[in-house]
Amino acid sequence: MKNKILMPKKKSLYLLMLPGMLLHCLIYLIPIVLAVYFSAVKWKGSIPVKFIGIQNYIKVCKDENFWLALKNNLFIIVLCIIFQIGIGFLFSVFIRSKYVKCRNVHRFAIFTPVVLAPIVVGLVWSVIYRMDGLLDTVLRSLGLGNAVSLWLDDPKIVMVFATIPIIWQSIGYYAVIFMAGLSSISEECYESAQLDGANGFQRMVYITLPLMKTIISTCIILSIAGNMKIFDHLFVLTKGGPGRASTVLAMYAYDIMFKQNNIGYGSAVSIAILIFGLVFVCIFKLLFRGGDSDE
Repeated sequence: MKNKILMPKKKSLYLLMLPGMLLHCLIYLIPIVLAVYFSAVKWKGSIPVKFIGIQNYIKVCKDENFWLALKNNLFIIVLCIIFQIGIGFLFSVFIRSKYVKCRNVHRFAIFTPVVLAPIVVGLVWSVIYRMDGLLDTVLRSLGLGNAVSLWLDDPKIVMVFATIPIIWQSIGYYAVIFMAGLSSISEECYESAQLDGANGFQRMVYITLPLMKTIISTCIILSIAGNMKIFDHLFVLTKGGPGRASTVLAMYAYDIMFKQNNIGYGSAVSIAILIFGLVFVCIFKLLFRGGDSDE
């Protein structure tokens, strides 16, 4: 009886949800619908709109620059899954260790980069990477002057060093997620394993990882979705250079739409980013689900 009294009517729930749903449609759904429409037309702003169907998507499939940008996105995704999530997980285990003191200080230090704007992170790391910058100075002080390089001007290494700031900024984000998951694991599990002679590494492998599998899966999906639309860091650090060596999909769409003023083709590239992002997430979920069924 009390539950019926406290539970609002369905109409009231829908009315309460309405402002949020309208805002969601305004920010997300309407732009996607417009992008789908513009992707099917030939329009450069001033000339009349001409419907061309799927011609823009055919052009995307044949565009070598698009596939190069997609390869760069995949490179970032792989590195971020390994290092962002991996280091974040290790940090969360480390902070929850009984041997660690001043845990709040460690949490603050790890999470601080997360609240910085990506533009700020890009500017800071561009100062670190520039000629005679912090990185070069440290290497020379250690007697490793021969290792000094043009970190963001060498096509062979630019993607590695452009990805490091992205990894660095989001480690704390995943560490916080993992810490929340670790707090839900009963200490009795660890105590029982310790009594059975399991060391710290064994407890992490046989207790922590299996119980955190769902959270790890969620973090990987977040990493894939986030890095498919990565833009700010690379725009500040390299602007896609040298040449197109560090151009990612969002930057390529930006160049087409705002520099070449090709709204139709730029919209097709944007929809392709959405499609590939969904495909990669679905592939991962199928693989993850397949691993669960095998167990």
